[in-house]
Amino acid sequence: MTPEQKCKCRQIYSYYGRDSQLRQLAEECAELIQAVTKLSRAYERGDDVDCFKAEVSLREEVADVTIMLSQLREGCMLFENKTGMSALISRKLDRQLERIRKEMEER
Repeated sequence: MTPEQKCKCRQIYSYYGRDSQLRQLAEECAELIQAVTKLSRAYERGDDVDCFKAEVSLREEVADVTIMLSQLREGCMLFENKTGMSALISRKLDRQLERIRKEMEER
C-alpha cells in the first residue's frame, strides 16, 4: 500500500472505530469466502463467462479484505509490532514449505 493509501486507512479507521471495523472485516471475509466458492464452481463447470465474472468478483473481495486489514494495521495496535508480525509470517511460510517437502518425499 502506498503512504497515501495508508493515511486514508488511518482516517477511515479513526472515523468508524475499532468495533465497527472489526465487524466490517468479518463481513468482508465472508464475502471473500463466497467469491472463492463461486470461482471454484465456475472452474469446475468450465464456463469461461462465469469464470471471468467470478475472477472479477474475487479481485474485488480481495481488495476489500486487504483494505480492512490495512485499516486495522494502520489504525490500531493490533499489528503494532510489525517485526513480530513479520516473524510470524515467516514461520508460517516456512512451516507450509516444510509440509510440502514432506508430501513430495512421500510420493
